[in-house]
Amino acid sequence: MNYLTRIKSFLRASRGNGTEPPPLRPHVRPGLSFRPSFADLHVARAMLQTKLPTELVLHILEFAQYWPCQVFTMERECQVYASSWSSFGKICFDVEVLPESGLRSFREENVKVKAVEFHITSYEHGWTQGPYSTSSWLEVSILRKENPRAQSLPDQSTVSRPLISNSQPLQELFQDPQDDGHGWIVVERPALAAHYPQADEDARAWYLQGNKVADRRPRTHTVLWSVFSDECKGNEGAGSGQGFLDELRAGDRLVVWARAKWAGWTCYVSELEITISYGV
Repeated sequence: MNYLTRIKSFLRASRGNGTEPPPLRPHVRPGLSFRPSFADLHVARAMLQTKLPTELVLHILEFAQYWPCQVFTMERECQVYASSWSSFGKICFDVEVLPESGLRSFREENVKVKAVEFHITSYEHGWTQGPYSTSSWLEVSILRKENPRAQSLPDQSTVSRPLISNSQPLQELFQDPQDDGHGWIVVERPALAAHYPQADEDARAWYLQGNKVADRRPRTHTVLWSVFSDECKGNEGAGSGQGFLDELRAGDRLVVWARAKWAGWTCYVSELEITISYGV
């Protein structure tokens, strides 16, 4: 069944017995490289609305995944080594979730993140059983500014810390939104999104991708978290991202961490690209 046939079926169902039509299933065309801009989306909506009701137009655009997106690329390699602490992490990359330029173009509409795709090249140095039963991984946090006067995040190349309750400088930065020098909080993940080896830690990050153990060759992984749950993808070492997209708000920042849990473990990240797709 081609695309137009599906739309005609949808229209017939809508005019039939008055019941709600079945939800449209997204159809992804492999190798599609075109990425619409916010302006492209406005033009497409305006063209379709000359002949179709707004509700149907939104269904069509959602079905086609005609979503504007932004691509962010890490500019330098990141490495973390667990030495004297039992759990260590370093910021690899941080990006703004919803760009102001896109929000302004949608005026009063509620812009949402529809998908986040991570393209990662990394490896580890450690030993254990099972290809992804690892103590070297990447995870992602959502940072939210509670105080409009909050300072910027520290330079990502200088933040390397043990993940304990009184660590500096990030923990201080997140603690007190009333203090002019602080004002960022970390959004907690749902309990069901916990993933080994995060189980004994605070729920401050979503597990993103584990490094394959006993393999010093860089491995490339793609992890996709989408509003269409059956479109999410990743290997056995990828996190599910449960509840992640639901938590994102305008003004939030994504922070990707390189992690090494036990002494002697290392996490090397040589490439990281994040693609964020938006819709209404």
